[in-house]
Amino acid sequence: MHESSSQPLLSAEPDLTGRHLGDYRLLRRLGRGGMAVVYLARQESLQRQVAVKVLRAQLALDATYVQRFRNEAQAAAALVHANIVQIYEVGQVDGIHFIAQEYVAGSSLKQYFSRDGALTGADALLVMCQVASALHKASQIGIVHRDIKPENILINADGEVKVADFGLARAANRLPDAHLTDTGVTMGTPVYMSPEQIEGRPLDIRSDIYSFGVTSFHMLAGRPPFEGDTPMNVAIQHLQTQPPSLAELRPDLPEPLCRIIHRMLNKTPQDRFQDASELVAALRGLSSDARLTPDASRPSRAILPSAANRPARTARNPLAATEALQQLMAAPSATGRFALLRSRGWILGMGVAFLIGGFAARAGRSVDPLSPGIRGNSTPV
Repeated sequence: MHESSSQPLLSAEPDLTGRHLGDYRLLRRLGRGGMAVVYLARQESLQRQVAVKVLRAQLALDATYVQRFRNEAQAAAALVHANIVQIYEVGQVDGIHFIAQEYVAGSSLKQYFSRDGALTGADALLVMCQVASALHKASQIGIVHRDIKPENILINADGEVKVADFGLARAANRLPDAHLTDTGVTMGTPVYMSPEQIEGRPLDIRSDIYSFGVTSFHMLAGRPPFEGDTPMNVAIQHLQTQPPSLAELRPDLPEPLCRIIHRMLNKTPQDRFQDASELVAALRGLSSDARLTPDASRPSRAILPSAANRPARTARNPLAATEALQQLMAAPSATGRFALLRSRGWILGMGVAFLIGGFAARAGRSVDPLSPGIRGNSTPV
């Protein structure tokens, strides 16, 4: 989470490893950032690993930051979805404020393409479908994420994508507290901010769609559409400069996919997809394009576990993936979808973007905010 410049300087934070916070035993520190420290913990009652985010001790003395911390938990707890990091509990023990949440073992999207370069169209489509489904769920209850970026898109070892860090989230239909607005109205990451967010105007789901468009452009082009020496320079480009043509940068990509991303990047909200369900439908419409069908003979860098950890597979028909996904989406219920999941194995592992995403809701660590450079763990912070 990127704090405003008015945030007080923070002293060294004590390491709470080994302590108990209610039902949670803190095992080791995973990372730290401007507002919180995150620990890997064990929930004793359920014998499972969780991530525990602890508000920094100095900020815990400020009622504003305590309220923002609790608001984060409340916003995220309302979002029960396969592609959203789940909140288990928010609590306070001996003056220590904490949030217990789902532990995601894997990597962020930024770690993937920083390591391996731009994604293939097929891999990008799988990621995009799952994130779009998460945004659709959030928009259904009026929640705007406000900080969609590669660091907040997590991919676990099974290829499931989860959107993390709703710390800036706010209900679009609720007026924010004036004091909180002073410290958070333009919070976010400038490289991925929408024009209206940069200008401090009211936000809705179309702002998240813009930020996701920037993220999608980045993972396919290998760089964001706008770069500069200073945040101000980047911000001005978001307001005034048209993005370069993705089709020219990646002539191997299907034109319809490039058009979708550029529509997401329109400066004017009215010219983008008007809600996430429109975006989901547009992305689903690309599933029959053979250029966006996962190739069973090629290990997928971005979605599947590494080849060394993946069991051997026999040759398969790549078109079977598309057929299985179509059957899955035609299933009349979540139960039917899960039955198809079990029966299709590898295909639906690659097609998880089209599973229960935005249409059968059920019960990302941000790498830069709390633990830059940590590999092999993408627990949201």
